[in-house]
Amino acid sequence: MRSIIEYESLAGSSITSMDTTEKLVKFFYCTAKAGAKATKEEFTYTYDEFLDVIDNYFEETITNISEALTESGGAGKKR
Repeated sequence: MRSIIEYESLAGSSITSMDTTEKLVKFFYCTAKAGAKATKEEFTYTYDEFLDVIDNYFEETITNISEALTESGGAGKKR
C-alpha cells in the first residue's frame, strides 16, 4: 500500500493510469523505497539518483522488479 500512496503523490495521478514508461519507473522507485522501509534498510536515493543508478541496467531493473511484484502478488494481492 505504501508504494501506491507514494506513487500517486509523486506522479500526481492514480495507479490505474500507469500508461507511460515514466509512470512505470516512478512506481518502481516508490516500490524500492517502500521495500527498503519494510526491511528497515536505508534508502537515500532521490528519484533522479534512482534514474542514474538504473540507467545502465534498465532492462535488468524492469525484469527484476516485475518478477518481484509477480512473486508477491503485486498491488492487487489481498492478504
